[in-house]
Amino acid sequence: MPQYTEQFTEVHQPLYYLIYQILAPGTHISPYVALNDMHRAGFQIFVGNMGPGAEVQFTPMQATNVAGAGAKIVGKATPLLDQAAGDGIDHLWIELQTEELAVDGGFDTVALRVIVWDNPIEVTYYIWGVCPRYPPVPTTFWTEIVQ
Repeated sequence: MPQYTEQFTEVHQPLYYLIYQILAPGTHISPYVALNDMHRAGFQIFVGNMGPGAEVQFTPMQATNVAGAGAKIVGKATPLLDQAAGDGIDHLWIELQTEELAVDGGFDTVALRVIVWDNPIEVTYYIWGVCPRYPPVPTTFWTEIVQ
């Protein structure tokens, strides 16, 4: 069995999370978070119940600062989840390497765009910073770390 010296909390930092919200139809964008100290981002998404006929899609966005300046799509998205097709109660993951951002244009922040069609959905999601450029990741975000 391999032995690891790093702790999960040293290489994964929750940058933003939305815990159990019912999102109405429309476009919802999380706050933008900086990735300048990370090599990757992970978008962990939990979709709960979807209203009849509901559809939803999740897309990472990029911007040049946390205010969302110059915001544009990164180029990845989840498949369209459709309640009529039996989707819902899904667990999704989008992984993004910082090289996929338009870094030459100064894009180093990300957000998650959620587009909901027709009826509300239940959702929880996390935006993770993964693989810090200068380990270890500060543990100030965590309330408690038990090892």
